[in-house]
Amino acid sequence: MFSTDTDVIFYKQKIVALKTDGEVVIIDATPEFKVEQILEPPDLFRPTQKLYLVESNDDLLILSRELYLKEYVFRTSGFLVYKLDLTRNSSGSINAEWYEVKSLGDWILFPGLCPSSSFTIHDFPRCKGNCIYFTDDNLNGHLDVARKGFGVS
Repeated sequence: MFSTDTDVIFYKQKIVALKTDGEVVIIDATPEFKVEQILEPPDLFRPTQKLYLVESNDDLLILSRELYLKEYVFRTSGFLVYKLDLTRNSSGSINAEWYEVKSLGDWILFPGLCPSSSFTIHDFPRCKGNCIYFTDDNLNGHLDVARKGFGVS
């Protein structure tokens, strides 16, 4: 697709690509593939080194993983979560509204490379709700270094 894509998801009959700068490309997958719309990131959006798309409770979320460097290793300090609300106006084009998500409620998120996923605590009662479970998915680092980042945010 584009050389700056960081994540791609199939969502409501659309292919949604997330670029490294937070720009979202929506591609109509039926009946032929064509770029339908390109959306700018929200004003408060601070792209970091890792961005993820995840469908959760029928919503499209973008996770921005906050990283810092400590002893030559990237560590995770937290996540920012944004909801992308896509609605069609009367002319057929997409209106996009961004919302920062302050709470996931009973939902848990698992960002990753293949693909990110979400579940409720009812699906996994031993997990804590309103949490993001993650591992280090740095493919550019050495294996002994890349295995050091995991946790719950």
